[in-house]
Amino acid sequence: MELTIGILSYNSHKTLYNTLLSYEKSGLLDYTDDVICIIQPSNSQNEEHEICKKFNISNIILNKVNTKMAGGIDSIQNNAKYENILFLENDFRVCINKEKLYKILDHSLDILKKNEVDVVRLRSLKNPGHPIQHNLYKNMFNLSDVSNNSNDILRQMYLVTHYLENPEIILPDYIKKIYENPLTYLMTSKNCVYTNNPHIIKKSFYNQYVKPYVKDGCNLESEIDTIWSNFQYKIAITQGCFTHMRMDGHNNCGCCPIEYGGLSNDCIFICCNETIKKPKIFEVSDLM
Repeated sequence: MELTIGILSYNSHKTLYNTLLSYEKSGLLDYTDDVICIIQPSNSQNEEHEICKKFNISNIILNKVNTKMAGGIDSIQNNAKYENILFLENDFRVCINKEKLYKILDHSLDILKKNEVDVVRLRSLKNPGHPIQHNLYKNMFNLSDVSNNSNDILRQMYLVTHYLENPEIILPDYIKKIYENPLTYLMTSKNCVYTNNPHIIKKSFYNQYVKPYVKDGCNLESEIDTIWSNFQYKIAITQGCFTHMRMDGHNNCGCCPIEYGGLSNDCIFICCNETIKKPKIFEVSDLM
């Protein structure tokens, strides 16, 4: 298929291995002939390089300078063979089987080709992994805030798709169900701001509407957040196929346990669950 898969990796060889294993066993690595992995400089860069070679990644790029999220995304776009690009970080595993995965990917490419949408999101709605950001949102969300036009609520309206049954009925002015199988919602960027989470985007759309805000070393989400919500880009939210799971932890993270590089064994954030405390080694049985 004419899809470039771009993976961004930094200082997390255990996570990268388990994630690529999920891509191999689910058939994702066989979906296309163009898979890029950008490996940022760290103590584990060489190890991550060897892992990528083991999985026959077609294009491995070893950065000499850590360009962080924005620079990594831009490098994937610049090196992509195809117009449609699936962006992934090394801690987003496939969580569904090959048949379901290919159906969602085929569907995503089809609605992009027909210009029904501008971006397709692919983080699993029912199995999003950690951090469970929608749990934070759920605790502060209520319908009266919507009618009061609370900016924080309106800009992150997409999070309700993780926990509201029939959100298109409850919030018809903001969410439309456009496909039943695979389940697909349509929103606009006013209520579904840009994300580094798994998504497919056209290179032409990226160059025109995202690239102007890219700065090496920056967090693209925060750079573009407010601007993105001022427009009516068409965002598809599918039932998803990727779940967030780290094996190495985040350095200096308040969620991650000390042995994985974090700050505490007792997470202080209500978004957390047992997943972050006991990272799970990938098994084929995880592909539902």
